[in-house]
Amino acid sequence: MPSIVPPPWDSQGDFYRDCMSKILLRAGVFIMAFYYLLLGHLIGDFVLQTDKIAENKSTHWKWNLLHVSVVTFCIFIFASSFGKLLSAWILINGFLHFLLDFYKNKICKFLHFSNLSGFLVDQFIHLLILYGISLTAHYPGGPLLDFRSVKLLIMLIMITSFSAVFTQFVLSSLFPREESRFFESGEKQLGIMTRINIFVIFYMAIAHSPYYLLLLTITFPPFILQFKQSWNRWMSLSHLAVKVILDTLIPALCIFLSVKGSILVFPRLF
Repeated sequence: MPSIVPPPWDSQGDFYRDCMSKILLRAGVFIMAFYYLLLGHLIGDFVLQTDKIAENKSTHWKWNLLHVSVVTFCIFIFASSFGKLLSAWILINGFLHFLLDFYKNKICKFLHFSNLSGFLVDQFIHLLILYGISLTAHYPGGPLLDFRSVKLLIMLIMITSFSAVFTQFVLSSLFPREESRFFESGEKQLGIMTRINIFVIFYMAIAHSPYYLLLLTITFPPFILQFKQSWNRWMSLSHLAVKVILDTLIPALCIFLSVKGSILVFPRLF
């Protein structure tokens, strides 16, 4: 009985399928590594960055070195399992982070950037560097956290610490004031708690019942109380209104992206 020779395109098709599977696997590793790098960056650059560090890192190299050391350590902890080459690039990223933060104010002043523009450009450059570093990743042997937990933590930090800084830059650009601190009394803490509450309320409304949206009515009175007690000395009603709107829209946007499922860094929650 004559042997059956498979058509030549079968082996060629297997070759292409094998190549595509390898490409997709490598792409998945790159994306996964970027998320872990991003989580470390967010923890070091926002969660663990105190107001004292933020005020002094661009003028005193010791404060900047402390800040960069914390950021580098956080990134290394979460991303060291992606290979020695990536770990080496994390150290180089620390050096670049030091230079960028130390000269950021001078560069922004030279380019006539606003504080908000400088913040956004600064973070974009950081993320661009982290993305480049992620391209050197190898498949992790045993990452510190599972991928879903990493994405959940990223979303939590975006709602809390990152948004606290972002909203202040937006508000300061819309309502500029002279000789003011970046955060006034209770601003940061109240904003973080409000965004967490609103996020939970929207989640419960979508996952269980829309009647949970009624809880929004008890979310905003603390703003009014704080405004009457101290904020009215320097904050206008329009300033307060924009602040409340921002603190509502940010968690709502995060919930929307979560409903869509795994868009950008947001995990599917439903």
